[in-house]
Amino acid sequence: MVTKKDNIKNFGIFLMLIPIFQPKIFTQYEITTYFYIIINFVLLSYLLVLYYKNEIKISKPCIVWVFYRIWLLLSGIFFNNLSGILQWGYLSIMVVNLFLIFELCEKEKQKQLLFYIFILSTILLFINLITLLIYPRGIIKSSFYDVTSNDYYFLGIKTQITTMIFPGLSSIIVLYQSDKKKYKLFLVFFIIIALFNIFYKNISTAIVGLIILLFLYGLRKITKINFSAKFCIIAVVIFQLLIVFFNIQVLFSSFFVDVLHKDITFSARTYIWKNAKELIKNEEVIPFLFGNGIPERNEIIFYSGDYWQPHNQLLVWIINSGIFGTLFFLYYIYMLLKNRGQQEVVSSSYKNNMILCFTEMLLTVTEVYFDTAVCYVPFLIMYFMTDYMYIKKEKINE
Repeated sequence: MVTKKDNIKNFGIFLMLIPIFQPKIFTQYEITTYFYIIINFVLLSYLLVLYYKNEIKISKPCIVWVFYRIWLLLSGIFFNNLSGILQWGYLSIMVVNLFLIFELCEKEKQKQLLFYIFILSTILLFINLITLLIYPRGIIKSSFYDVTSNDYYFLGIKTQITTMIFPGLSSIIVLYQSDKKKYKLFLVFFIIIALFNIFYKNISTAIVGLIILLFLYGLRKITKINFSAKFCIIAVVIFQLLIVFFNIQVLFSSFFVDVLHKDITFSARTYIWKNAKELIKNEEVIPFLFGNGIPERNEIIFYSGDYWQPHNQLLVWIINSGIFGTLFFLYYIYMLLKNRGQQEVVSSSYKNNMILCFTEMLLTVTEVYFDTAVCYVPFLIMYFMTDYMYIKKEKINE
């Protein structure tokens, strides 16, 4: 029986998620930026006190995350590159808050946490869809040569809208696998809202992601192939190297031009990548191995008279944290994805969510998703939602 006290506690989970699921429009105003920073810091303080009083141990991946962020900080101090210190602290705290919330809910509140992630993601995507309809050129109109792709909507520029789809889709897929009858309509509604957001603004990266997702789901269904954490990470690195460093996309130019109506430069990204590769090539040994620090908004690549972010996750990792830092971060992702079951076997939820995480990592070839806290949610679901990710062997034998 669910009591009133339980409902209050459950709603507390929803309230704790709100500061982390920040709509990007609020990063464009100083007052809202600092408001979110303050409430995330307050949330962190509250969670740490809660952990201390209840003697809860912090998970190993959370500790690894903190070490990685300290790595970036030390690189920034060493090379006097701390212009992005605000974003560094902001993201660091938000992801730690996510970890602590997941750990609190791991034992008894897994279903509630998944459902509130789904609800919050759906609400924000629905609000964003309304802004797309009301403001054709965004809530904040682009001032960069009237480039419409930089118009700011509720969830940010159009390529940032996809980030809110990942946590919502991941959570509802897991819930749907646990009870298809109960969560079928929720899944259908979320898919409709997500597709409207994607196709109304013709978000090429998201469309490619949809194609990859459907292909991988179909492949697993037909061939019964299961993707391991090690395979996914190695495949992502090889894929990124082939695209960014060897321009293999020229072999599929007809697909980009005829289907996506995009050229094979990925909206001039290949030119930015070229300059980024030159920057890496000319690096001294120490920054190449250990990184350059924390640039503001990752705007470190000079192109067409201005500084841009690399528009590729691997390049960001290499330039900011070096080769060793990149390997360390990939190990952190591996920790979140690998099979934690000792006496259990993986469930369909684990297999399907692995495909979603794999797809998200593949899409970072043209987007920097891991600078947004909510993009870590599918990976934390893989690690913490053990009630849904694993099936005990004795249950199978029954």
